[in-house]
Amino acid sequence: MDFNQLSGLVLVVVGAVFFVTAVQLYTFWASEAVLVSAKKRLDEKIETLKRSFPSFSLRRRKAA
Repeated sequence: MDFNQLSGLVLVVVGAVFFVTAVQLYTFWASEAVLVSAKKRLDEKIETLKRSFPSFSLRRRKAA
């Protein structure tokens, strides 16, 4: 195995590492975006549900 083959192999390995890292970062970014979107929709549904029910006070009233 001469130097040219070895340097080519090193370039292929380094390229593969960069590619895998880029894919992992993109996957992480996409999953974060999905989670933020899902949380936003859930918060909106909870707010709608809260508005649809009358507000009940959980505090006890003082005795007269």
